[in-house]
Amino acid sequence: NLQPHQNVEEITIERYGGASFAWWMGEYSRFTRIVKMTIKDCKNCVTLPPVGQLQSLKHLSIEGFDSLKRVGEEFYGRRSATTHGEPFPWLQVLKIKRMPVWGEWVSGNKGAFPRLQRLQLVDCPMLSKALPTHLPSLSKLDIHGCGLLFGCALPESTNIRKLELSNESRASRVRRLSSGMYSMEVEGDGFLSIESLFLLLSPTGCVPTSLKRIENKGWESLTCLQLELFPDIKILEVEGCPRLQKIEYYKNPQEEEEDAVLVSLETLRLENCSELESLPQRMSTLLLSLKVLEIIDCPQLESFGGVLPRRLETLHVRGSSKKLTASRMEWDVQSLSSLSFLWIESCEDAVSFPEHDLLPSSLTKLYQGLPPSLSQLFLTTNCPSLEALISSPPLPSALQALGIWNCIGLFAHRMNWNLHSLPCLSTFHIGGCDDAQFPPDNLLLSTITILGIHNLPRLENLNYTALQQLPSLTTLSLTMHNAICSKVYATNGCLPPSAVLKEETSMK
Repeated sequence: NLQPHQNVEEITIERYGGASFAWWMGEYSRFTRIVKMTIKDCKNCVTLPPVGQLQSLKHLSIEGFDSLKRVGEEFYGRRSATTHGEPFPWLQVLKIKRMPVWGEWVSGNKGAFPRLQRLQLVDCPMLSKALPTHLPSLSKLDIHGCGLLFGCALPESTNIRKLELSNESRASRVRRLSSGMYSMEVEGDGFLSIESLFLLLSPTGCVPTSLKRIENKGWESLTCLQLELFPDIKILEVEGCPRLQKIEYYKNPQEEEEDAVLVSLETLRLENCSELESLPQRMSTLLLSLKVLEIIDCPQLESFGGVLPRRLETLHVRGSSKKLTASRMEWDVQSLSSLSFLWIESCEDAVSFPEHDLLPSSLTKLYQGLPPSLSQLFLTTNCPSLEALISSPPLPSALQALGIWNCIGLFAHRMNWNLHSLPCLSTFHIGGCDDAQFPPDNLLLSTITILGIHNLPRLENLNYTALQQLPSLTTLSLTMHNAICSKVYATNGCLPPSAVLKEETSMK
């Protein structure tokens, strides 16, 4: 009968061995300040504590009641002279997890939970009867591992913004969910079709215009995804759909070709769809607002169907087919003037990267899955904002030649390049960067035989000490305008004995 102090604000009860809880747990006069309560792993309890009259309680988590079969009126507590309102008047979050034999929730008090914003039910496989139906403030509903809830009426709320359902928690008969819902997450194979899923949202099966994000995981029966069903969606994420073969857009027969566009879709993320073979044709004109495109572990996808949408800011291609990455010259990446993040893996055919000015000048981060056999890496395009070259695995140990031109932001992080992990590197070129002295101490390794320094407009002198630490250097190639060349003309005497200075003047 141990009681906590009456001013306690947070309480956790764990592994209580009794069959029921003490009466004092529901006495508001004793706990006027309690805000958060966690009760877990009380495996012998057959009832929940009567905490419904705790006026300040905002967060309640109940977990691991192995013997509980029914939640009834006792949960809502007894009214007293000081508690005239409805049960759980200020509760905002209610989480109930791991209740293996719980089958019924008697919720006769329709005024309970007036401010409940989030309800989470996880791993309650026997729950099948009478969830609370009137939760006016509910904005997020999560149901996972509650297989017998099929066909039950889920709580109605005009404020539900996010709905999460797992495969066992199929609710294809549920209707009148929020017309203002923003996000929906569906996990598993609980729906026969996209249309049956949309019956969740309205009796007519129409997607509310407020719905902006759909995430679908593990829908094994899904074979085709039709984008015209999502006219107002901003974020579409599809993961773990092994039978999904194509993503299409069927235009209205009365719709002109140039008028067939999805103006809202900004993010399309496809992951672990092993049979996906095709994306919509003419993506560049269909998905005018697309900013993020992620294709991860979709090994059958061979083409983007042409050039990419012009407003892309992030392009992430990983774990895809060799044919897809081999077609990268068709993506027209260099024309994507807003692209700031590029992640490409599996370019196993590449000997040098990038090819033919592949990179746009707007790029700030490049994540490149470089093939182990890569011998040359030349960043030759004008990417002044590029700050990070991230490689997974790190730069290939077989790399023999590395060149970086006009990447001022990347050059500013030069000491993070870790060139000393490249035992075969023999050729290094740098150009168009903003430094008064080059090379920095400890940047280059002793295996360098050819060093090229080209058009560094602010270069005032060469670091002779660092050059002397390159015993294998045979050629130092300088391409500078006349004023710079005059400053470094006498450098030849400070080079390693085997090195030859080659100078070219530039009009720039």
